[in-house]
Amino acid sequence: MASAFQSCLALLQLQVYRETLELQPNVDEKGIDDEADFQQAEDLSKGAILKATLNEGSGEVPATNDLVFLHLRIGKGNSYLTSTRPEDGGQGHPQPFILGKSKNLLKGLELAVRGMRRGERAVLDIQPGYAYQHRTWVLDIPPGLRKGDTIHAEVELVEVVPGRTVRAVLAAEDTFKVTEQAGRDFETPRAPYKVKLHLRASTPSSDDRPLGASQTYFTMQSGTPLEATLGSGQLPPGLDAALHSMVRGERSIVTCPHEAASGGTLVPDPDASGSGRAEFAIELLDFTQVQAGGRDTCCKFDCCAAGFQFPPPPTGQSPGPGPDWERGAGQDDHATGRGCVPGRLPGGGQPHPGPLACEEAGHGGGLGV
Repeated sequence: MASAFQSCLALLQLQVYRETLELQPNVDEKGIDDEADFQQAEDLSKGAILKATLNEGSGEVPATNDLVFLHLRIGKGNSYLTSTRPEDGGQGHPQPFILGKSKNLLKGLELAVRGMRRGERAVLDIQPGYAYQHRTWVLDIPPGLRKGDTIHAEVELVEVVPGRTVRAVLAAEDTFKVTEQAGRDFETPRAPYKVKLHLRASTPSSDDRPLGASQTYFTMQSGTPLEATLGSGQLPPGLDAALHSMVRGERSIVTCPHEAASGGTLVPDPDASGSGRAEFAIELLDFTQVQAGGRDTCCKFDCCAAGFQFPPPPTGQSPGPGPDWERGAGQDDHATGRGCVPGRLPGGGQPHPGPLACEEAGHGGGLGV
């Protein structure tokens, strides 16, 4: 493989990879040059990343925040040590990354993909400074590779999803939600809300379609919807986290690794011997807020951005509503239903009529008043 790679590079006259985007340094308002951009431009001009195209692609190049699906072979010298290709023992399906955000994508690969088009396949030589020595790599180094290795890689850009529809929903940044139909509301549920949804859980099919997996292993898409309580362990973590960012009427597809698709008591785990990833096609139908004591409510004021007045009590008087309530009061803006606004006034007073009474008396907040 190494000799083939060298021959390809020779045929293409050892093209030095340069980003298709302008390699002009960013300049801030004070006219101070961004040293990192200057250094990157210089490194690339000296061959920090060598790229040879094997198959041309088509369409637009991806941008920051776009979700890309890549087939990868990564190794050093004349051998690949990790691969998504089935002929190499890989799972056979492209892996998703968000450009500019995913921590598990080498900087050299990210820069190369930014200049590729859908369907393009290329081979790369990446110097250590843009591989595992780059400051953005914070994860473990794969077995068989070292921090100072020059990385030899093959990459194919299978699909690009516009970033405006994409959201990473877990801290590991390996679980992504792609919105297919926007919802009709602004409020999102959170634990311990009860949710109603239509759901189809699938694993990738034998072709290279990165979204819209066809091998269904669980479905509740018609008739009685699935009902669950967020944060209760009834739903696998990837599905639970995605629902936290959805609104009523929204339809989305969530792609996540096997471990984020497993562990829910109401949804079966995907086949562990499969592709290593699963998909959830979700339509969020409705949700209800669960207050203390298990009572379901639907407070229209909850989860709103609102302004409140929190004046000090008049001298010699207990806190609470009265004729001097607004005297000397100041405005304070907070989101209701987030635990930062108290449900009642301190000092034994009755809940103030209006917005503060929307939450149960005695429900604490984080304002310290």
